[in-house]
Amino acid sequence: MIALVATFAFFADSLYADGNYYRAQIEYKRLIYNNSIDSIDGYYKVSKCFFHLDNIQKSILYAEKLPDTFSAYRSLLYFWGENYAMCRENAEQTDSMLDVEAIAFLLEGSIAQADNFAIQSADSTVLQIVSDVRSMHWASGKKVSRYSYILPGAGLLLAGKPVRALLSLMYTAGSAYLTYSAFHSKRYVDASLIYMFALSRFYFGGVDAAARAAEKRNKLNMESLRHKALFHFLVKYHTILD
Repeated sequence: MIALVATFAFFADSLYADGNYYRAQIEYKRLIYNNSIDSIDGYYKVSKCFFHLDNIQKSILYAEKLPDTFSAYRSLLYFWGENYAMCRENAEQTDSMLDVEAIAFLLEGSIAQADNFAIQSADSTVLQIVSDVRSMHWASGKKVSRYSYILPGAGLLLAGKPVRALLSLMYTAGSAYLTYSAFHSKRYVDASLIYMFALSRFYFGGVDAAARAAEKRNKLNMESLRHKALFHFLVKYHTILD
């Protein structure tokens, strides 16, 4: 009987080693159900199978069944799942994942905390990522909107859209001139129509476009940094994740 169980366990491990993670997790769960392997080891292996299958939520589900000795592993999973609060909570229990805590703080928007943990971690890649954030242009949607209200196109320029900024300024200024010209000539109906269908559209449309452009740029910047961190942690903590 023991030899048979060992054979099934070896078969499951072979599937995992060959990269057949879907079948491997089925075999591991069968072994757990039959009490044929240690449940902690089984849950860990099932969790890793789902991690490699890019099913992070299921991977976390099985990782949560593990004791605190697996806090480092859980911290990485929560990082992948973008639950940075839980990522930091588990990382704190290890006393050795200051780098992960630094990036988690960074992605939550706490740059000062991220800087502090990055320095303590002495991880050159993490320090560089935090430095990159500090040097990046981070114009919030609200900030660029305010500039757009003052000067049409200014917000788009801050959001890194110089051509659209120039067009916004030209269209708004042109429609404003046409509105003024019609009003000055006492063509009040024409002035009203130009204001409603041209000036207001270009003016308020430019404000909205600036806010959306800024948020999109910030999101792309943050996503780029996150992928850089993911790759770094995948290499650095491969013994935990493989």
